[in-house]
Amino acid sequence: MTMLSLREAAALIPGASVLGDENATFERISTDSRTVGPGDLFVALKGDRFDAHDFLGEVANRHVSAVLVSRSPGDWRIPALRVDDTRAALGALALGWRRRFSMPLVAVTGSNGKTTVKEMIASIFEAAVGKNSRLATAGNLNNDIGVPLTLLRLNGAHRLAVVELGMNHPGETELLAQFAEPTVAMVNNAQREHQEFMATVEAVALEHASVIHALKPTGVAVFPADDAYASIWRVAATGSRILDFALHTEASAVEAAVTGKLVGTGRNCLAIATPEGHLDVELKVLGAHNAHNALAATAAAIASGVSLEAIGRGLEAFEPVKGRLQVKRAALGELTGAMVIDDTYNANPDS
Repeated sequence: MTMLSLREAAALIPGASVLGDENATFERISTDSRTVGPGDLFVALKGDRFDAHDFLGEVANRHVSAVLVSRSPGDWRIPALRVDDTRAALGALALGWRRRFSMPLVAVTGSNGKTTVKEMIASIFEAAVGKNSRLATAGNLNNDIGVPLTLLRLNGAHRLAVVELGMNHPGETELLAQFAEPTVAMVNNAQREHQEFMATVEAVALEHASVIHALKPTGVAVFPADDAYASIWRVAATGSRILDFALHTEASAVEAAVTGKLVGTGRNCLAIATPEGHLDVELKVLGAHNAHNALAATAAAIASGVSLEAIGRGLEAFEPVKGRLQVKRAALGELTGAMVIDDTYNANPDS
């Protein structure tokens, strides 16, 4: 983000009041008392097992520019924004900041493959406009803290953005989508996840549909036409443009705007057909599911106005995400040189 004053920030957060110098400015947001420093607004979050207000003394010693708190010590001297709920205030601040920008923004959700698809889109966006001109969620910071922190990194140099939305309870996708206000809403799939809260896969699919409901009339809905719950997302997208996608196999050839078929043997070569033309790419990632992920990323990129040439370069440059079918070589005794496939990332049953 760029420099913002407490007065400007308070205007974005309902019910916020300024303690101290309202013209005090900050240029970064931090929720970590261990790494916060000059130029930062420290957000004192409170959880079930912690309360960052307990570390305000340490934060003060790190010379932060300001703090966002729901309470402060009586002798507090650092400029502050005071609110009832710092977590909700972080989201409100992120929404207000996001509304200052009009670039295409893709919100990615789904049961499996979110981070891989997000990183594929980020690679495509980097090919299109350069690394410094695209914003992408770091890692899988995709909850009601990570999404606001990602949006608050937006700046005037960004021309494209992709944000990952996670979900572990009903209503979370709707909240995160409200923060992101996507121009492109992408659902990657619906499968078994967070079964302690989501009783059926249909309930999961309906939850993911919340990102599509968040679209403005000019927005684009992207989802798999070959998913069992595609009809739910198609209904959710009523009134919006749809760019659906499907992977064609010998057993299935579902009609969609963006389709692809694995060709050749021994390599993940994907022939892609789109409304903008045809594209052949050789992926560095294994598996039909990653070919499907590549089609999702292609559809989202087309919806964001990216050329097929940049899409091809971005997909071919994409490297596997850590712990997701990474191909490595052993370096241990008699096993030296043997192929090792690292698929150790924690995931849900259908992964």
